[in-house]
Amino acid sequence: MSVNVPQRRAAPPDSNTFEIDEEEATRSSIYDRDIVVHVKAQIRSATQHSAPMLPESAQRSLTVAGDPEVSIRALVEIIEPDPVTTARVLAISNGPLYAPAKRIASLKSAIMLLGVGLVRDVLYQSVAEAHIFRGASAKVLARQRLHGVAVGYLMRSLSGHLGLNRDYAFLAGLLHDIGTIVLQQMLDTSPPVTYDPSHYDLVMESLHGEVGHIVAQRWELPLAVAEVANRHHDFEGDGRDGYSQLGHVAAAAERLAEHVGLSEDGSRRALTSEDMFMLYRLGLDEMAVDAAIHEAERVEEHVRALG
Repeated sequence: MSVNVPQRRAAPPDSNTFEIDEEEATRSSIYDRDIVVHVKAQIRSATQHSAPMLPESAQRSLTVAGDPEVSIRALVEIIEPDPVTTARVLAISNGPLYAPAKRIASLKSAIMLLGVGLVRDVLYQSVAEAHIFRGASAKVLARQRLHGVAVGYLMRSLSGHLGLNRDYAFLAGLLHDIGTIVLQQMLDTSPPVTYDPSHYDLVMESLHGEVGHIVAQRWELPLAVAEVANRHHDFEGDGRDGYSQLGHVAAAAERLAEHVGLSEDGSRRALTSEDMFMLYRLGLDEMAVDAAIHEAERVEEHVRALG
């Protein structure tokens, strides 16, 4: 099978270890900043904290899914040997969102019904579930998986409202917190020698965006994925990087997911006036904002139904 590899990829870093800018003041408190800088230095210098790599089969699946010209035949060939992904594609095609007149029984028919774009997103999700949302903290990872899937769907929906390219919107949303997952694994299995667990929240908040950016680079994911991982909490660009529209879309999608109870910790946090202002600043009018909130409710039902 011949596959055209997408050209818009994040360039891999020069080193296998994290190269994180230690000069950036991530906190107003000098003491807090010193803690973060010290942990950054530990992570950068310790080879055991290299970003993990995906298995070759998973990397190949991402490459196929990421090909803008991928064919139905190519998707069938990559998905059919995987019964879990095949079952998920069939379940979605026969689900309430599509409600076909006749039950879909073949993978090819399901792909033709759903469209290549959606099936690519299902493949992305299956790879992530098999190789990323896995680990000792099963309950935590399960919540993060539901959160990531919801943010992925909502990023794709918001991108459509805004007339943005939706090719990698779902993947970017799905993996927006990949830095949190990888950093969690690092701190659980081989933390820096000076790491103090009491600094957990501070370290996670300050580092997960940068770590996610590095992981996306190591996995040679599309540039959009790396940008969202890095900027979904810092889309304003107060520093040297400038405004990130993709980061803004991700931040909005994340708040919509939290609004319907699909936050990282599973809690429900209603939209505030500040959140509504963030949605309007994206360029959405009142009708589009109402549609986005309604879509979040539909996504919540869909995500929970599929588990």
